[in-house]
Amino acid sequence: MKVLLGLVDSIWELLMLINVLLYLYSAYNIKKLRSLNILTIYLALICTNQLVSSYLSSLGENNLFLFHVYLIIQFVCLSFFYKSLFTEKQKHVVNILLVVVLITLLAYYLIWPEDFAYFNLPEILIATIPVLAYIMMHLYNSLSNKGDYLYFSGGLLVYLSISSLVFLLYALLVDDVDNKILSKETTSNISDINVVSYFLLQIVIFIEWKINISKWKAKKV
Repeated sequence: MKVLLGLVDSIWELLMLINVLLYLYSAYNIKKLRSLNILTIYLALICTNQLVSSYLSSLGENNLFLFHVYLIIQFVCLSFFYKSLFTEKQKHVVNILLVVVLITLLAYYLIWPEDFAYFNLPEILIATIPVLAYIMMHLYNSLSNKGDYLYFSGGLLVYLSISSLVFLLYALLVDDVDNKILSKETTSNISDINVVSYFLLQIVIFIEWKINISKWKAKKV
């Protein structure tokens, strides 16, 4: 198991970078497909955020603030991504959630700015639950009219379910409630679960590109 985890830990960021390059290549060739352009931007921003986080970690610097950046990037990009796939009524719902969630998060950190230094339950729930709802709406739409990005949506649904639980545990299972300090063993186990689940998501993202997106020549906006 340790050998497998070591292998995953050494290549998952490389796979993430490869996926970004593949999606950039397809987005450049197709050009006017809004959903693919947004998805590519999302993958590129998340990749950049992760690489910067890993770099800061290698220097022994605090990189926890980038987790909050990650949540915002994920929520905003995926809101626009799924909005591009939705019906008009569903797009209206996304517009409302975009405004409500962003205002709620802003108000939260204006009231409790000290929480920006920690993992915290409200932020995880507020930023993740709408994305899970988008995915379910997209999969539901695809039951009657087969849609695009089904591999991506299915993989993302599984990953977000696992990662949300992981981050919630990270926020809850603490040795010291005030200082938010986890034991090294707990931190390592939680980190391993998240890395493996994200690695599997990257495999699904590659499958989505290989089976579907790489074959697209021209699609409507």
